[in-house]
Amino acid sequence: MKLATDRDIDELMTWFPDAASVDIWGGPEFRFPFTRKTFVKDCGIKKMISYSLRAPDGRMVAFGQRSAREKAVTR
Repeated sequence: MKLATDRDIDELMTWFPDAASVDIWGGPEFRFPFTRKTFVKDCGIKKMISYSLRAPDGRMVAFGQRSAREKAVTR
């Protein structure tokens, strides 16, 4: 696994050919049809650390993101 690159984002966009697939993956607020700009924004690419995993043949086989959680308040 490595940090996602622009190439990874471009490939990731091809995984979602229709509104239903985007809704399952990204939720109802994720726009479709999307542009690269709206995809990056809706994906939170600039707010979260994104990773990709590629198979030996070069295909991207996984994409994941990590975000900071706020600490739970203890009372």
